[in-house]
Parts: sequence; structure tokens; C-alpha cells
Amino acid sequence: MEAFLVIARLCLWVVVVSCLVTGCLESFSDRITIDPATVTDLKRQVPVYSESDLQTRAHVLLQPLSATSCQNKFWDHTPTQEDATDQLRAKAARLGGNGLVNVGCEPSDLGMTYVSRNCWTWLTCHGTAIQVIR
Repeated sequence: MEAFLVIARLCLWVVVVSCLVTGCLESFSDRITIDPATVTDLKRQVPVYSESDLQTRAHVLLQPLSATSCQNKFWDHTPTQEDATDQLRAKAARLGGNGLVNVGCEPSDLGMTYVSRNCWTWLTCHGTAIQVIR
């Protein structure tokens, strides 16, 4: 009976480690899959504005947003500010926004474990979706 328990624990350990290594669980972040052509369009349609750019433009603040670039599996791309900002652009466009303002990014919080986010590493960007009146 004791040998059975040892084998059962070993099998359980192999399954758990395999899931963590291969990313059996999807990322807990709200990542939007965006094809390269759409990314190019979003960069043109939803630019990042500075506060000084908006001093001469009429605009409406829509909603604060955050987006995460996540390395969920070992072979996934390394998280980048560009990827997280593209995620912000996609979210802003879904809200009817045509710009972003106050964009800032922060790397993985070293105090959090990858299990809590299901990401090995990540980078989170925040910003505000805006509607620039043209």
C-alpha cells in the first residue's frame, strides 16, 4: 500500500510539473490575440498621445485600461511594452476610442509568483482610452 502511495504522489507531481511547464492552463491575463495586420492598423488608428499633444485637440476621456504582455509557456515570446501597448490599443478601439493617453508600464512584480498570474514573466501597461474629436 505504501509503495502505491509513493507512485501515486510521483505521478501527481509529474502531472502538476508538466502542466506548469507546458502551460496547460491558459494565462489568467485578459490578452487579446491580434494578427500582425491588425496591429499595424491599430497603431495608425489608435495612437498614443502625450498630454501636450492634447492641449490643442478636443477629446473625451473614455476609460482607464490595463493590459498585460505575458509569457505563459517557455516558448512564448518575451513580454514587451510594445505588445502590452498593442493590447491597450485593441481595448481602446473596442470602446470606440481613437487614442490613448497617460500610458505607462511596469514589469513583473517580483513579490508575486508565476502561479498567481500563470505567467513566467509579464509586463503590464496602463493608460486611458480617449476619443479625439477630429
